[in-house]
Amino acid sequence: MIGPVSLAINRLLEETAHRQSSLLRLSAAVEQAPVSVVITDCGGLIQYVNPCFTKNTGYTYEEAVGSNPRILKSGYTTEEVYRELWGAISDGKVWHGELHNKRKNGDLFWEYAVIAPVIDDYARIVNFIAIKEDISIRKEFEKRLIHTQNFDELTGLPNRAVALDRLCQAIAANSSFGKIVSALIVKVDGLSRANHIHGHKGGDLILKQAAERISEIVFNDLNTVSRIGGTEFLVILQGISTPSIAESVAKRLIEALSQPFNFCGEQIFLSSSIGLSFSPIDGTDHFELLRNAHSALMNARNKSCSGYRLFMPEMDKEARERQSLDSELHSAVTEGLIKVFYQPLMDAKSGRLVGAEALARWQSHSGRYISPDKFIPLAEENGLIKQIGKSILLSACKDAAFWRSNYGAEFRVAVNISALQCSDMGFIETIEKILQETGFPPELLEIELTERTLVADSHAATVFMEVARGMGIRLSIDDFGTGYSALGYLRKFPFTTLKIDKSFTSEISDKGKGNALISSIIQMAHALDLEVIAEGVENEFQREFLIDCGCEILQGYLLGHPVPADQFLLNIELL
Repeated sequence: MIGPVSLAINRLLEETAHRQSSLLRLSAAVEQAPVSVVITDCGGLIQYVNPCFTKNTGYTYEEAVGSNPRILKSGYTTEEVYRELWGAISDGKVWHGELHNKRKNGDLFWEYAVIAPVIDDYARIVNFIAIKEDISIRKEFEKRLIHTQNFDELTGLPNRAVALDRLCQAIAANSSFGKIVSALIVKVDGLSRANHIHGHKGGDLILKQAAERISEIVFNDLNTVSRIGGTEFLVILQGISTPSIAESVAKRLIEALSQPFNFCGEQIFLSSSIGLSFSPIDGTDHFELLRNAHSALMNARNKSCSGYRLFMPEMDKEARERQSLDSELHSAVTEGLIKVFYQPLMDAKSGRLVGAEALARWQSHSGRYISPDKFIPLAEENGLIKQIGKSILLSACKDAAFWRSNYGAEFRVAVNISALQCSDMGFIETIEKILQETGFPPELLEIELTERTLVADSHAATVFMEVARGMGIRLSIDDFGTGYSALGYLRKFPFTTLKIDKSFTSEISDKGKGNALISSIIQMAHALDLEVIAEGVENEFQREFLIDCGCEILQGYLLGHPVPADQFLLNIELL
């Protein structure tokens, strides 16, 4: 009998040793696990925590054991989650989910927990065991990802997608209360100067300041300010009673954005344009409201450098026509339909032809001429002005060089350039190359810049003009007196010529209206050693008056209409 008993005892001892070995391995695994392990009794009091728990929470083993897991409660996990958790494990089920907990030092952290009941041989719950992983880094990444998907990285404002969603919600919420929702698209211009001097970092910082100014004026719990792209912002005003309230906000925005921005000790000036639309007046769909606000913005930008416009039904038609014109213009440039016409510049006293202004003209396939007032601003907006401007300059210099070599005509050619060309660092090289290729003398080339060009980017204009004058090129301020602080520009920039706008010339009459102003402008120009060209001369009285005032050069329909190069040859042959 001893033999079998001895064998049985040996087997039992071996099994016990194996179980103890397994328990030791299991204990070591739990102790060294990279996740928190918590064991509680049926009432929820902690009986065991592993080292990872103490590391993650800041509670020691002694502090944790005998306590309730509520010591980790932060107040950010909802009671509904806790009810669901206890309901599941009390029914013998496994619960898993995310808990937003608090460490001993008060820091918040996230855990992904799997909590299960421990059941004995009699199917009774004797303990609960929780295995929890710290997912704070993952949650922070998710938070940043969500923020990136919904907010602009530079300004921190909601992006276009969020703005459209909020606009949709605002329209729905206010319609039932009979309130108005206004969408304002704010376009900021003039950042190119900061970009030129300080790089895009400078432009970004100023744009961020602009966003802050907009937010300060319109931000509250109901309104939204968002960056919807580039230098465009969308402002959503909710619960307003009349459109005049939104107009008042628009005026304040334009005033705020017109104040100088400081960067590295330098003042940078911006301009802005705003388009406004209203729901339900201009539409009850958020896409429609945004489209109408954009149409109003385009109208504001076409009318002036800075200002605001309220949407009008006819603007939608204008926007569609503008889109169609944009498509046609691209085709016209590709097909070479933009031609150069020349209008004569006449010596006021002798009546001799001394030059011509090169003007862009577009004749469509249907034969109709499209006004430069329509397609030039569009070309500036879509960037085609660079290609058009280069083509005009090349044709003007080539034609003028031909006329000089064949007819001995020593006269200048005047060419208009835009702010976009001024700010293009390669444009000066383009001018040099064209002058070399055509053999046209730089001192006979006159470049005309408008006051609007100078306002758009005064730094770029200054650099361009200094280099151009260094080459011997003449510089003319075009449309003088129609824009901003014109007298200041005459003192600041190296102009050689002042060109009186036709709107002033048209005021010259035998009744004396506008005569004194013209006389004063000419005297001022001469005092600054500038030559004067008067455009828009249409009758003999205007011509005689301008001659008496000492104006050197005359231009207008009285002296000749803009014509193609071959017709302009007839004028040269009459010399």
